[in-house]
Amino acid sequence: MSKRSTPWVWALLVGITLLLGWTRTLGLGAMLPQQREPDPYCVYQAEFLQARAAGEVGGVTEYFGAGKERFFYYYPLHLARLWMLGSPPKPAAVRLEAETLPEHLAAAREPLLRGRLWCAWSSALIVPAVFLLARRFLTLWPALLAAALAGTSLLHLVAAGQAKPHAFAATAIAWGLWGATCLRRHPGPAAMLGAGLLFALGVCSMHYSGVLLGAGAAAFFLRDRHPQGARVLMWALPVVVLCLVYVWSSPGFLIPPPEGSQQSYEGFRIEDGTLIGLGHRIDLSLFTMRHPLRPLTWLWWNDPALLVLAGAGLVVALMAARGLDRERRRDAAVLLAHALPYLVCLAIYNETTDRYMLPLLPHLSVLGAAGVAWFVRALGSRLHRSQAWIAAGSAALALTVPVIGQAALLRLRLRPDTSEMAQRWIQEHVPADQAVGVGPGVALPLIVHPDDLEAVLAGWPDNSWLRYQVDLGEHLASIDGRHLVPLLLADKRVARQLVKPDSGRAWLRYLGVAYIALEDSQRTRALGRAFRDLRAVLKAEGRIVHRAFPRRGPQNPFLDFGNKPEMLRRTLSQERLGPPIEIWKLREEP
Repeated sequence: MSKRSTPWVWALLVGITLLLGWTRTLGLGAMLPQQREPDPYCVYQAEFLQARAAGEVGGVTEYFGAGKERFFYYYPLHLARLWMLGSPPKPAAVRLEAETLPEHLAAAREPLLRGRLWCAWSSALIVPAVFLLARRFLTLWPALLAAALAGTSLLHLVAAGQAKPHAFAATAIAWGLWGATCLRRHPGPAAMLGAGLLFALGVCSMHYSGVLLGAGAAAFFLRDRHPQGARVLMWALPVVVLCLVYVWSSPGFLIPPPEGSQQSYEGFRIEDGTLIGLGHRIDLSLFTMRHPLRPLTWLWWNDPALLVLAGAGLVVALMAARGLDRERRRDAAVLLAHALPYLVCLAIYNETTDRYMLPLLPHLSVLGAAGVAWFVRALGSRLHRSQAWIAAGSAALALTVPVIGQAALLRLRLRPDTSEMAQRWIQEHVPADQAVGVGPGVALPLIVHPDDLEAVLAGWPDNSWLRYQVDLGEHLASIDGRHLVPLLLADKRVARQLVKPDSGRAWLRYLGVAYIALEDSQRTRALGRAFRDLRAVLKAEGRIVHRAFPRRGPQNPFLDFGNKPEMLRRTLSQERLGPPIEIWKLREEP
């Protein structure tokens, strides 16, 4: 990279990073607060640290409750510490000042939305990281393409829209890989501290990022061995930095776990074929390589264009391996020391899912750009034309599918989801004093009448919107609440006794509901006979007056927070986020 082009290139990278960071914030509050977001433990960590710093709480058990200490120890503390520095939680008085339903919904979603914002912006930093990593092997424009491929990954976008550290960890791993190559190339004091810090943040960003230690070991053994002596001792600097970052990010060092805990939060132990450590329990019997191609399947479902380009790039890299100079071969070995062991772990683990693919995103992006660069050179030499136009067209073609996928998901996030559509219909057509029955899985952004709140909460104990209403208590009494009567069908045995075709009418009349909101999806159909009997009763005693479906036609499993097969196809075909919801009206008594 020439000195003249450097400022323009970095200006372009900053622009791309800011653009991607901003687009990831569009519709970031989708499905909040009514739908429960899975594993928002980073938000819980930040709130606990804030309360502890203010002297409002002492131990973990006091704050989370007995048996729920794992909420604090489940993830490293990187994001929680960032949230405390940049956007501390709003005081409880803000909730008391809310007077309308939209204001209360905004106050309830604020903690999770704040967490999503940090994840969205921090994850966008993968663009400069992948660019720097690609420059180890590629020229300027392919390196820019590699950065764009990483930034437009649908898999990364989905993870960046959650208050979870997986997208952040992928970004930190990309920086850690570049830091490892810096340690190998520039064994000076400044590089040892700066690159060592980046490497340490990558290693400690997530539990599975410990595989990055292989890249660090490769950087050490493939370092410039001349001269020896004092320069070898400088490798103690990144080791010390790594230890300090681990202590800084590890919940178990900051807050010792309570005595008698069944989890292991620092060391690892094996009990009855289960690996216990860092707050997780992993059944070792799942490592049987039953589905060795599952990683490729998840990549194909989310980023098919990137997978195809990376496959072509891998072929190109193998053909060009002998022609690489010594420096690039050693840098490639550093990257392989991370990618190969991690890919082997994914292949032998039977429950590999989409988020586990994120640490491979830097490798795939560099390989994908290498494949496109080879195609441009080959086509340019054959056509005897300028490669600039061919490169521009090839890059645009390579980014077409990812950009369309991202645009489709952002469009879904900006539209009202199915629970919001059902809420609006109920507010417009159902009298305020009329009770509405809600089936299992249905979570509506409505204020629940105090008389029904405890029963509804029993079906959704982890729902942040219901918890918010419990915390405010009598303050919500001034706002007209809806009578929501839960249809507790989760217990199949009880459900079969209650919902019978011959007694269903009497049962529904006993509940005192004239309308019923029912989710019609695979997870409710899994209830089996209880769900079928309820549908039979509703067909006999009522009619559908409103449908809030994510798409027209045959229903597919709905989109909520990722981890879905054929994610790209569903994103392109669906019209809304959320589960399919039917609203039934019972016939009036003759």
